[in-house]
This record gives sequence, C-alpha cells and structure tokens, in this order.
Amino acid sequence: MNDEKLQSILESIDLHECEPIINDYIYYCKKPIKSRASRSDGTYGYSVEEHEFLIIANHNEKQGIILRCGITDLHWLVLRKWRNQHVLSDALRTGVIHNIWPENTTISCCYSWRDKMVDRPQKYAMTKHLAALAGLNMK
Repeated sequence: MNDEKLQSILESIDLHECEPIINDYIYYCKKPIKSRASRSDGTYGYSVEEHEFLIIANHNEKQGIILRCGITDLHWLVLRKWRNQHVLSDALRTGVIHNIWPENTTISCCYSWRDKMVDRPQKYAMTKHLAALAGLNMK
C-alpha cells in the first residue's frame, strides 16, 4: 500500500469507531479496504481485504497510522504536519506493537522502489531505529 492510500485511509477513519488502546492517544481498528489488483491476463480488477490499523491521535486530532502487513511487516505514516515531532517514535516506545500484535517481530522493508537511491540509506537507518524502539528486528 502506498503512502497516499494510507493517508487517505487515515483521513477516512472515525476515531469513535475505533477501540482505544491508550486513551486519547492510540486506537485500534479493523477496516475493509478496496484495492486495485492486477489479473493474470493483464487487466485490473478490485479486491476487498480487511486490514488492521493503529491510529495515533492527540485530542482527537489524527497524527499517524500504522498498518499491519501480516505478521512480517508494518507500514507507518505520520501526517506531514506532525513529522519531526517524535509522534511515531513516542508511540512505538509505549510497546503497543508487542501488546496488540505479539507475533509481529520484524520489519522487512524501509523504502519504496520509487525512492531515490541517495535517500535509501537514511530511510533504512531511520526504520532500523524505529524498529528498535518498538522491539522489532530488521530483516
């Protein structure tokens, strides 16, 4: 799932429909998501799959989202307004990943194929740092 889709999902989530994990801070929700999927004949169709999310919010203002990608990975996004303010790192330090998804022990990807080659080492280092805060290993 790309960052734009993840941001769109975050914007569409109603916190009142989520389960508070840490009051007024971290919320859990499951939501069916419609995605475009390629078919073997080269055409496209759509599929709907249920995904699990953690929403980071402060006083009902959504700041970030963590998507569970099975038991092998997570995808996270912090809204631009909240970047460089430790929103994600502070949330990961709470141990919420281990408490909600104890079977998730690793993170495997840290950048997109669209990212510039010069940005990849920095993104890898940041992801490794965030993984360590959450008690996860890098694959």
